[in-house]
Amino acid sequence: MRRSTSYRLLRRPTTQAPLPKYSLPRYVDPSPSAAHRKLPREEEADLALKNTKFAPGTRQTLIALFLLTIVAVPLVQLVGEFRAAGSISRLPMVSIFKSLPWLPHSEDLKRVERTLENESLVSQWLLPRVQYLLTVLLGAGNEQVYLGHDPWLFYRADVDHVIGPPFLDPVRMKHRLQASGVQPDPIKAIADFRSQLAARGIDLVVLPVSVKPSTEGEMLAVSNANRTEASDALPNPSFNEFKARLEREKVRLFDPAPFLMERGRNGHRYLETDTHWRPETMEVVAE
Repeated sequence: MRRSTSYRLLRRPTTQAPLPKYSLPRYVDPSPSAAHRKLPREEEADLALKNTKFAPGTRQTLIALFLLTIVAVPLVQLVGEFRAAGSISRLPMVSIFKSLPWLPHSEDLKRVERTLENESLVSQWLLPRVQYLLTVLLGAGNEQVYLGHDPWLFYRADVDHVIGPPFLDPVRMKHRLQASGVQPDPIKAIADFRSQLAARGIDLVVLPVSVKPSTEGEMLAVSNANRTEASDALPNPSFNEFKARLEREKVRLFDPAPFLMERGRNGHRYLETDTHWRPETMEVVAE
């Protein structure tokens, strides 16, 4: 009995890799850490998909809901347009596809896609209700707008510019060059533009306009303590370097931010629900 127990203990499964049979291990022998090595993500995902267990009817239900969603949107559009037009040949959807050339380019397909999105009956009915849910009930804003203190609205791209990485970061400029193929360094572009204007007898004065969150940040802050900290100008981390490099390039620059911040002690500088200056702000800068 003792021998059989010892034998079973020796044969117990283990997670450790077996020891090599030779004094010097061969390349084909697994290393001791091989048993604990993490799987690549592709293999891990493949194993997860193959070993996922579904309750009876779950897969069929998900597939049916997916197909129903795909079919329902164009079906609702077709029925709505037919009730308004009264004839299949007069359907706006048909005229949109008729406008495509025989060999459409990517621009043609994008144009048709935008038109279908703008004229979608489902979108026209659903978007206002989703907007109301996100903004009024949940206070979360939407994909383009952050909600500030009522009724202040902030353009999401402006907020991302202020809190985002420096726009003069070499990595970002390299990505900008690869994405657009234009001069990624704004200082070099402005200096070249200054030289072109100077050759024609025109003097260039650069007036950087701070985005709304950088001068009205207190209306976006959550707490009173944050509102106090946001009462000063909040430029992008690269803005001071931007001004310094322009000065080294002998480019004339007028930064109205200090004047706007001083004026902000007696009133706001931007419109509450827009990205533009107030009329009185434009008058102050012009003076």
